[in-house]
Amino acid sequence: MVGIMIIFAFLPEYEIRLQTTKLSLSIAVSAYVIARVILQTPMGILSDRYGRKKLILYGLFINIPVVLGLGYVNSVEELIILRALQGICMASVETPIMALAVDLSEEKSVSSKVSFITSSQAAGTAFGPLIGGLLGGYVTFTLPFYACAIMTTVSMIIVIRLVPETNSKLNFCTAS
Repeated sequence: MVGIMIIFAFLPEYEIRLQTTKLSLSIAVSAYVIARVILQTPMGILSDRYGRKKLILYGLFINIPVVLGLGYVNSVEELIILRALQGICMASVETPIMALAVDLSEEKSVSSKVSFITSSQAAGTAFGPLIGGLLGGYVTFTLPFYACAIMTTVSMIIVIRLVPETNSKLNFCTAS
């Protein structure tokens, strides 16, 4: 979520750099949500069929160059496309993560596991613009995007090493 929310600190900068309108920027912001809403259910179906961990990893992996690209956009159209790609990436992460939490809870403490995920998302929502404003405002415009790419890479490594794959049809966990 840090990588998703970071652009809010840069909307005035994007307006100047891309010589665009507030309407175009609002379309770029909305492209993320629209793509995510449209693909959330299909990604859930894919995670049921092919595995939650795989889909999460694909979403995180693809999001790394997308986040880096946000620091180098040359047009509002590029920004809109990258934000839509972020929506696709996060649809492939969000639904499987929630399902994985339910699978791993084995019907015990579901709320506490899901609340950890939603709390982490809320923290990313709060810290994304702060990190963007701090690093982008006092260091360089592109540094926050590199920081987010590094955070996403670390998240991906954590998923690879620590998160088991689940098989919801058989209702048991197997380590991958």
